[in-house]
Amino acid sequence: MLLFKLLVLAHLLADFPLQSARVYRLKTANLAGQLPHACIALAAMALVCYPLAGDWSFWAFATAAAGLHLMIDAVKVDLGEQGAWGGSLWAFLLDQALHVATLAAVFLTPLPAAAGLKRSVPARLDADGWITMAILFLVATFAGAYLLSAARRTFFEAKAAGKAPGAFEKYYGIAERGAIFLAVAAGGWWAPVLAPLVLLARVPSANRAAKRFRPEPFLMSPRSAAGNLLLSAALAAAGVLAARA
Repeated sequence: MLLFKLLVLAHLLADFPLQSARVYRLKTANLAGQLPHACIALAAMALVCYPLAGDWSFWAFATAAAGLHLMIDAVKVDLGEQGAWGGSLWAFLLDQALHVATLAAVFLTPLPAAAGLKRSVPARLDADGWITMAILFLVATFAGAYLLSAARRTFFEAKAAGKAPGAFEKYYGIAERGAIFLAVAAGGWWAPVLAPLVLLARVPSANRAAKRFRPEPFLMSPRSAAGNLLLSAALAAAGVLAARA
């Protein structure tokens, strides 16, 4: 299970924080433009799964996984261009499910039982719940930005006027959900106090940055605020339970 968690962590890193706007534009342009993203995915797997760096079978699996990642993205881009589920919540969830299912194929190999993993730093971190926490943190923050954006287009397109969130909304939301996640994960009496304060901070923050970043009204809507709070709190609680299990 440790290796699968590490592969999922690498996937989330490659698909979200390490996927810059330039890489995304290249990926959606053509097949050749998707190669840099596939290479980033391969590099992330090599970095996160470094205890297996000397195992040729790991490199064979990681290369195959990166190739399948490229194929899934190519199909997704083609479907998006044809307008089939383009940018919808269902397309996002299906895309991520296919990527994770591809990584789950590692259980068909002897790699999860590799001796090098059992004595590694990632194994000690996983024993303390940090790997699971890191995965859920990325889901709540960086992946959550795309998840909420896709949900917005799917369920609130009329109110959102069909516009994707700008850079300010994206990164403010990441920081906001990250703060709530950490507050809830830390536990203690301050968790139910800090989480609402983080949400309240969006009012003066958005007003102060309005002239420069021009945040959309969606950032300030009560429904959006409640959604951010519920998503972050739920993921944080799941992370704490998984870490303590």
